[in-house]
Amino acid sequence: MVAAFGLSQSQICHSIRNDSGQPVDEKTLRKYFAEELADGACEANVKVVRCLYQTAVEDRDTGAMIFWRQDAGGLENDRE
Repeated sequence: MVAAFGLSQSQICHSIRNDSGQPVDEKTLRKYFAEELADGACEANVKVVRCLYQTAVEDRDTGAMIFWRQDAGGLENDRE
């Protein structure tokens, strides 16, 4: 899940230790944690989009509505 917080793979490697107590290298990280690296970022994006949607719909936040329309909604800005 740390990949979801924007940490680089190099930074993540420093928090994962091998049997010798040394940080794993990036190749080892990708080999054994590829699914977690991919899922962490996806999970974070889902949570942010859900929060944005709730803010726009439930709180009727105009800024969130505009952002959703321009970005998350996949529409181009009409003024461009």
